[in-house]
Amino acid sequence: MLEKHFNELAKEYLGEVLAPYGFCCEDSQHSTFYRNTGNIYHIIMPNLNTAGTSFTIDVFATSSLIDPNFMQRFPDEIGNPSHLSSRLHSTIGVCRLAEHFQSETVEEFIQTISHKVKSCLIDKALPYLDSITSLDNMLPHITNTFFMGITLAAIGQQSQAKPILEKQHQLFSSMTDDSGQIASFMLFLEYYLQKTTE
Repeated sequence: MLEKHFNELAKEYLGEVLAPYGFCCEDSQHSTFYRNTGNIYHIIMPNLNTAGTSFTIDVFATSSLIDPNFMQRFPDEIGNPSHLSSRLHSTIGVCRLAEHFQSETVEEFIQTISHKVKSCLIDKALPYLDSITSLDNMLPHITNTFFMGITLAAIGQQSQAKPILEKQHQLFSSMTDDSGQIASFMLFLEYYLQKTTE
C-alpha cells in the first residue's frame, strides 16, 4: 500500500474511532490525530512501514511549553517526549514494543482496524492519554533527556533539572546548526537554566 493511500484510509477509519473522543487530524498532511487538553496535546500517530505492508502506532503526550519547535512542526513532525516508549501494543498497551498491524491491502487494513486496532485504541491508548493532563503527570512517561530537563524546570524541580539542562546545553553547543532549529533549542535551554538559578 502506498503511503498516500494509507493516510487517506487512516484518516477515515481511525477518525471514526477517535473523533468521538475529541481527536481530529485536520492540520495533518499525513494521518496524525491530536486533541488539546489545555497545555497538553495528546497525539496518536500511525506509521506505515517502508514495504507498505503493516503499520505501527505511536501514542504520546506533549506540550508547547517544553518543545521550542512545537508550532512549526505541529502536528506531523513534533518531538516525541516519550520516544521509544510510545509504541502501541494490543496486549501490553503503550510501551517500548511496537506491534505491527497488517495493512497490505485495503481489505486487510479495514479488517485490522475493526478486529484489533479499534479495541486497542479504546482500551489501551485512550486510558493512557486520559491519565496525562499536566506536565506533572506527563513527567513519568518522558524518556527523552532534553524534554525531561525542560519539564523538570517547568514544574519547579530546579535542582533535578539543572544538571540535565547543563549537559544538554553543552551537547547542543557542539552541534552544527544548518537548519536553525538548534538555535531555538539553545534559547529554550538558556531560559530554563536561568530559572534554575533564581
